[in-house]
Amino acid sequence: MEADWRLVRAFVAVMQAGTLTGAARQLGTTQPTVGRQIRALERMAGETYFLRRGVRLEPTDHAQVLFARALDVERAVTTLARSLATPQTSRSKVRITTSEIFGTQLMPLLIPTLLAKVPGVEIEVIATDRLQDLHRRDADLAIRFVAPLQPELIARQVGEVSLGLYATPGYLDQHGRPRSPADLRDHTLISSRDGTEVRTVARRLGLDLRPDSMPVRSDELLVRDSFIRAGLGIGACHTWLATLVPGLERVLPDLDVIRLPVWLVAHEDLRRSRSLRLLHDALADDLRARFQGGNATPAG
Repeated sequence: MEADWRLVRAFVAVMQAGTLTGAARQLGTTQPTVGRQIRALERMAGETYFLRRGVRLEPTDHAQVLFARALDVERAVTTLARSLATPQTSRSKVRITTSEIFGTQLMPLLIPTLLAKVPGVEIEVIATDRLQDLHRRDADLAIRFVAPLQPELIARQVGEVSLGLYATPGYLDQHGRPRSPADLRDHTLISSRDGTEVRTVARRLGLDLRPDSMPVRSDELLVRDSFIRAGLGIGACHTWLATLVPGLERVLPDLDVIRLPVWLVAHEDLRRSRSLRLLHDALADDLRARFQGGNATPAG
């Protein structure tokens, strides 16, 4: 039996995305195409790999076994493709993936220095809160808040960021400035949809929040930041961002909502590409200068 590589790629994508729609988006194709490829693979193998649970596809035990083997094949094919690839121009393109908050607010400050230190490089920034796959070369470098698990990736912690509580002076003038954590019960708190970070802080402080204390919510950090800056309430914000962009006042300055490690991650190909290595080292130096100790330097 000789399997079409496209069928294997479709299978891997469905395993990773959990839905035909997500797999199609990942592969840059259509949902019906992925569905046909999965059915073709199942007919070829004489096995059922997925059970439908609404829009989601639940992998069977056979699928779990095949997935481990398919990943090995995908890694081998990806490595071969990288080794055969040749640059199309004299300039070297490096793709950096990071969160939306870093991509929109931090990278504009870093790029001038990176271009000066690594002449001739082209920098492409992928700003998304979805983790890009460095092994498949969705990106070359990643700035993440979690350490990678893949052994073939090179990870270096370059600092940490802290989140504090902030509000506009206008909101605090109108509603009062909390003097203790208990005062937060009397304020509007801006949170994610499930309220995780606010509830975590409340539990840590022993606070019993009112059911209506979080009427404004969003899972997007940039949206929550805009709500805070619009004077809608008190919310968690990156301290480095609040320092760089004026207009917010720290609430309970001694209280850190959370601290997150900052990781710079690269594929092991880093050792074989001079421009990638130079850019990686320049980026590591700048991130360390800004985030050692959890604080950012305001200089751009």
